[in-house]
Amino acid sequence: MKTFVAAVSTYFWKGVTVAFVETNGQAAGLVSRDGVPVTLGTIDASAQGVDQIVCSLRPSKLAAISKSGQRLGDGYASGPAAA
Repeated sequence: MKTFVAAVSTYFWKGVTVAFVETNGQAAGLVSRDGVPVTLGTIDASAQGVDQIVCSLRPSKLAAISKSGQRLGDGYASGPAAA
């Protein structure tokens, strides 16, 4: 598994851009290559640490997000202070 992750990661991160967007009311990172979304990732965390990391690679879901994904603006707040 370690070899697989190492091999994929060198390809995966070449030539990509990451935009921070809001999906389903949660902050997310949208990774694109040549303007085409390749993955969307979210992290569920608390003061105790990271609870869950979710990545979506399904093209049909990514197409919908790229059309409607809202970029996070300066007014976005996260964490306990936002509640």
